[in-house]
Amino acid sequence: MNAAIESEHFIETSRHFCAWIEGPAMHPSYGVKTSVKLLSKLYQEGLILPTTDIDDLIAPINVNETLLERMSERFQEFPFAHYHIAEPTSPEIETKKHKINEHKIAESFALIYQSIKNGLDLLDNDNIDEAIHYWRVGFKLQWGKTITCIILVMHEYLSKEKLL
Repeated sequence: MNAAIESEHFIETSRHFCAWIEGPAMHPSYGVKTSVKLLSKLYQEGLILPTTDIDDLIAPINVNETLLERMSERFQEFPFAHYHIAEPTSPEIETKKHKINEHKIAESFALIYQSIKNGLDLLDNDNIDEAIHYWRVGFKLQWGKTITCIILVMHEYLSKEKLL
């Protein structure tokens, strides 16, 4: 089967996510719920991206200052600007100590957005296999993990605020 056809739902979800990120800010509780829905769908579709014949690793995503500023403005009304996550895959797991990392919500969304957008740019330039490979490797090494952390934090927020 054609990789573009196999990835159709992921591509559609990616475009929807990017359009949402590029759009205006929402009321905080609605924005959090929408974030969880979009991120959950991206994660779900990322799990089933097809394989390609490309074996190269991709360079880590570097988010530029302009994008970080836009994300800071976009998420300034979010109910939290930072979140803390225990990294269960760190070496400390063997001693039952987890490394606690602080993350900025704007930086996390910027990383996911940049990763998805870079793949869409490859796709839109008819580099279908490269786009899918880029998303698969990024999902495994970077943005997939970031999505799971954000979903966990947002779920806790929605639960605490009795919005679930």
